[in-house]
Amino acid sequence: MKFENTISVAILMNNAQEASDLAEEMDRYSRNFITHELNSFDQFVELIESMTIDCFYLDWNYINLSIIDVVEKLRNSKKHRRSAIFIVTDSHQSQIPLQYSALQIDMILTKPIAKEMVAQACKKSVAKKMNQIIPEDFNVMILDNNPEIIELMTGHLEQMNHHRFKSATSIKEAKNLLMKNDFDLFLLDWNLDDGTCIDLIEFLRSNPDRTRLINSLVMVITGRDDVDDIMTLLRYNVKDHIIKPFNYDEFEEKLIYGLDRHVKTLSK
Repeated sequence: MKFENTISVAILMNNAQEASDLAEEMDRYSRNFITHELNSFDQFVELIESMTIDCFYLDWNYINLSIIDVVEKLRNSKKHRRSAIFIVTDSHQSQIPLQYSALQIDMILTKPIAKEMVAQACKKSVAKKMNQIIPEDFNVMILDNNPEIIELMTGHLEQMNHHRFKSATSIKEAKNLLMKNDFDLFLLDWNLDDGTCIDLIEFLRSNPDRTRLINSLVMVITGRDDVDDIMTLLRYNVKDHIIKPFNYDEFEEKLIYGLDRHVKTLSK
């Protein structure tokens, strides 16, 4: 499968030349890699707060810094827990990071970093980026009366390499789709011309014989962040909502968090 998305990379290393050589080698492998060579930990923090990073290269011996603490914080964050993390270290220390298996370090690169090792890491980065955020067999319904929002969300889904979705612009149209299709994920606008998302949620929950609908994940797309609205959603066991306007990173983050929690709930 051809890979067309960009992969954002953060490089935090003591030696600026080693960081530059690493970035140059990634660029030779593919122009899809957008590298950020960071000169300080402050720059690192500023970068990860401002954007989602797909791949980290971290110097195990970075000055006055516990890389294990950094990795632990990344793995516990919503934004970066799925990112690829590579540790760069000297050969005599290469086994030490492996002791921290719970942190799911993707690969250890030993200095001097061979071209073949960079290529292997690049392949891992691409594979992780392409890994399905939404399960491949999930049917997705998008319900919104604004064609621009539908176009935005379908574009985001396609960027995630997910293509099993249908859209509707009204409660009536959504119910008609449900007569012939089951769905696993619903992305619902709050206000529609013929009702609200609550009308459709009640319809979904009133079909106990349709297991996929009962077990579906509902996420509400709304321009309102009102406490009463959130409490209303909780009464229908809807725990996830996305506030308009939103960008791809925010959309992806909310989906990852919601789907992770949903899968864990169903497995209990």
